[in-house]
Amino acid sequence: MSQNPEGLALEKPENKSKKGLIVVPGISTGPYGTPFDEVVEFAKQENYTIVRINTWNKPEDLEQKTLQDLHQNITQATRLLREQCKCESIGILGKSFGGQLTLTHPNTNEMFDQVILWAPALSIDEEGNLCHYNYFLGITGF
Repeated sequence: MSQNPEGLALEKPENKSKKGLIVVPGISTGPYGTPFDEVVEFAKQENYTIVRINTWNKPEDLEQKTLQDLHQNITQATRLLREQCKCESIGILGKSFGGQLTLTHPNTNEMFDQVILWAPALSIDEEGNLCHYNYFLGITGF
């Protein structure tokens, strides 16, 4: 495993792969430990190249980041898989806050072949509109 200065940890399977998976953790955990390690090991056995976004481990780490910074982490992880690893198919796994980041990224539909949302930090309001918790402002809604 290697980690670049942007906080992207790259893990390659034993055999060359054309498939990639990005792991975006929740707000209060990094991308390591249970259950992420089990998911990553399974994906590597299925010949996926993995990028774990490791730019925060606790809420305080996010205080100097903007939503655009966090979306940029996802974009950089996608570029790493496409350009350096030559992945043709890329999926993304967003857990909790990571699920919110995945859904609010402006290019999710174009960038990913598979999207897995694991208990995303989102809700539906009374009118059926998708809402999210805005960590940075402490308000709900888009």
